[in-house]
Amino acid sequence: MNIESPSKQYCSQISTKAGEPLPATATRTEVFLLLEYPGAWGEKAFEESNLPPAVKEYLAAQVDAIPASRILLIRREGGQVEPLHFFVASISEGGEELYDFRLEAYADLLNLDLTAIASGEMDNLAQRRHAPLFLVCTHGRRDTCCARFGLPVYQALRQSLGDLVWQCSHVGGHRFAANLLFFPAGLAYGRLTPDSIERVADASLQGNVDLDHYRGRLSYPPAAQAAEYTLRRHTGVTALDAYRLFSVEETEPGRWRARFLERSTRRTHQLILLADRKNLQVYDSCRLDKPASVMEYTLVDYIVQDTAPRYI
Repeated sequence: MNIESPSKQYCSQISTKAGEPLPATATRTEVFLLLEYPGAWGEKAFEESNLPPAVKEYLAAQVDAIPASRILLIRREGGQVEPLHFFVASISEGGEELYDFRLEAYADLLNLDLTAIASGEMDNLAQRRHAPLFLVCTHGRRDTCCARFGLPVYQALRQSLGDLVWQCSHVGGHRFAANLLFFPAGLAYGRLTPDSIERVADASLQGNVDLDHYRGRLSYPPAAQAAEYTLRRHTGVTALDAYRLFSVEETEPGRWRARFLERSTRRTHQLILLADRKNLQVYDSCRLDKPASVMEYTLVDYIVQDTAPRYI
């Protein structure tokens, strides 16, 4: 596919123009450590921060110890309002929890057993957050798209939802900017604009999924993200809690089977998808120096069974 003057375009514009699929592009993560850091964010925000060395070492060790976890820095316009905010989002399906800790200093993190908190082994009722959280990636030092398209979306959403909204560092997928994460559900959205963000936020707050901008549920692997999106498109059901993933497996190279339980009827929805690399001229970043690998999932079979999967 020929694209005119790619050097004059943003990677997100190139991706959109090329018709790159948006579903199944969320970076799989099950635990997020979200730390307020109002200082400058370098290209590698956490690694290049001026956090105390002992704190950086501790957080890095915790990420190594907690499966499928990652650190994001967060901030709001106007700088820090003490005490510092630190959120832990554990988003495995069925066990979604969001905790809100307030820190007098970054060194307070050393007193938190993050592995136990993330696994639910500790009773943190006092820190459990009941209000949702929206994060918009605005990490311009990582990629130009994130600031160019993320900041207007953040400002629009912040104006309507106030303290529920934060800026965050790199979430993955510059070429899908503007990117949004929604907690505690653990949903990822992309290609947002100030005009579309209100609709997506309203759907999220009402317990629904906006399929037009849906990248996927962050705790799912890509094939399961693709299957969930396909199932919802097929049935028209957008309620977030309508389905639960029962299993996903690659039955042969490039062929995936995903099964979902429909909670209200206890029926099983089975989808068979084929995964194939698409030859699209898209790029990982606005440097336009690294072609991106694009995977497309195609539905080849869909079966509804009137009984729930075994072992539920």
